Amino acid sequence: MAKHEKTKILSFVLSAVIIVVSLLDIDISHYALSPLNSPFGNIAYHFFHVNIFHAIVNVWCLLGIVFFYKIRIRDFIIAFAVAASFPTQLCIAPSVGLSGMLYAMMGLIMPQVYSRTYFIACLVLWNVVAWIVGGFGVEVHAYCFVVALLDWSLYKCIFKL
Repeated sequence: MAKHEKTKILSFVLSAVIIVVSLLDIDISHYALSPLNSPFGNIAYHFFHVNIFHAIVNVWCLLGIVFFYKIRIRDFIIAFAVAASFPTQLCIAPSVGLSGMLYAMMGLIMPQVYSRTYFIACLVLWNVVAWIVGGFGVEVHAYCFVVALLDWSLYKCIFKL
């Protein structure tokens, strides 16, 4: 099986898990990224969403990234680790959703993006809208994108030596 087929299968499995979990009646406050929760929240918050619409938008974005760009299993692991490393003291409000991991993936795919200026402008615009609507996860998005971009840059520099 080709490398990229494995990541597509992983993205479908992750998408199915996210949709099913979002349909269950679960108190997501226990799994949110928040300074009030245990460190388990840093690992769990990716799988929980505020509602089915939130889950569908995140799944749609995940599938778009995986099917349009060359994503490897390693990229999934790095994106998950970056999103899980978010310092909870910086949380403006409790956060749930896959978007932290998605923004980390977007930081990792920057070398593959044709128009980086347009790409970053879209990300900034989307976050400005989110901020106006209620500040949903903007700090998590920015952190994950920047840390993943730095990770890719350091990786590139180290292996050029």
